Amino acid sequence: MLTATNTQWCDFPCGLMLILTTLLVVSGCGEAPTPPAADQTNQMVYYDRVTRKPVVYNITREFPAIHPATGKPTLVPACYCPKCQKWYPSPPLEIRERNPEVMQCPKKCGAKMTLTGPWPDEVL
Repeated sequence: MLTATNTQWCDFPCGLMLILTTLLVVSGCGEAPTPPAADQTNQMVYYDRVTRKPVVYNITREFPAIHPATGKPTLVPACYCPKCQKWYPSPPLEIRERNPEVMQCPKKCGAKMTLTGPWPDEVL
């Protein structure tokens, strides 16, 4: 037989679940990251050894990559220094695997460079 006490006990877990669900939704706990732009999925940041500027271009398998405007192999993968906020030429993968210290900023600021950073404006 149900009494007033039994129905209150049953309502407590349901009410608690409703409150917790509302808090999770309002707090944005499961906020999804912004998906990358469609044109960035097959592109990466390169450092042009001639102009000494970072550029965005299609991902290639061989480096240095061919610059589409000049036809010369001047594009090398780039690394970003978060402290200097600049892109630099990345050491070759074989060297990075053997010696992680080569990922230090070439300007001796002490920061470790990364392969990610804000993309440059110039897209080839």
